[in-house]
Amino acid sequence: GGNFFACLKQCRGEYVAFLEGDDYWCSPRKLKLQVDLLDGDPGAAGCFADAQVVDADGRLIHDDYFAYHGRHEVKDVVHTEDIVPFGISPACTIVFRRSVLDDPPDWFVRNTWHSGLDLLITLRGSYRYVRETLGAYRIHPGGIWSGAAPADRLMSDLLFLKPMYHDAAMRAGWGRAIRESIRAGLRGLLECSHEGERTVKILRCYRQFLSAY
Repeated sequence: GGNFFACLKQCRGEYVAFLEGDDYWCSPRKLKLQVDLLDGDPGAAGCFADAQVVDADGRLIHDDYFAYHGRHEVKDVVHTEDIVPFGISPACTIVFRRSVLDDPPDWFVRNTWHSGLDLLITLRGSYRYVRETLGAYRIHPGGIWSGAAPADRLMSDLLFLKPMYHDAAMRAGWGRAIRESIRAGLRGLLECSHEGERTVKILRCYRQFLSAY
């Protein structure tokens, strides 16, 4: 997360296009389409699009990222309340104004990852959805997220949520949704102890959460 934030702060262009190393873009008009959209809408802080879901060898798993993740309706303009606390976009499709990164909140600096970037964009302006498939999101065992153990994924979520809840503005606006996600994450850790994760590891996760920040 710290390295991700440091890299973002090095960006110097008017816009930033995001692409993780195991994903790819699948349209030659992707950047032009999204930059034209942002050029034409000064109130838009960023935009995202649909993506294919592919496996390690590039074979198609699903042609609709959102349907694959159980979300069948996406608004043309997404607001914070629509996606708090875990974002919405396929990371490989995000393009946003570099000014989004000016004076970032502490919760984003502490745990910089793409779900937080989604939220930060919505806090800076409108977040537009481009109804085209412009990227490919790859799922494979070596992925930092998809390859992680369930307890590790939950711990990552909890360490993202805790400083967000401590932010007075986020708590005032969306405290209930953040609080419910924290409860769900803590319950999920308990369930991990019944699914093969070592109890001592789960207890360490709880202690790390309680002592964080």
